[in-house]
Amino acid sequence: MKQRESTLKDVMAATKQAIENESSNLESVKASNRQVETEKLVNLGVKIPAKDRNYWNSKAAAAGVSMKSIIVESLTKKFGKPE
Repeated sequence: MKQRESTLKDVMAATKQAIENESSNLESVKASNRQVETEKLVNLGVKIPAKDRNYWNSKAAAAGVSMKSIIVESLTKKFGKPE
């Protein structure tokens, strides 16, 4: 029972951290979204295992973030923005 409580606390702490991270990045994402809205939008698609997608979607939903914002943030952090 203690292990389950510990696991639940870990999950809650991770979720809280994800929400805090998302909040701190919200302004940059909003600014990015405003810029993207003025540009032509295109699709970005990758083939991944369904179980991975389902897992990531559930984690994103639990954290209250969209997959789009996570993907855009990750790519921006890795490669920056085009000039």
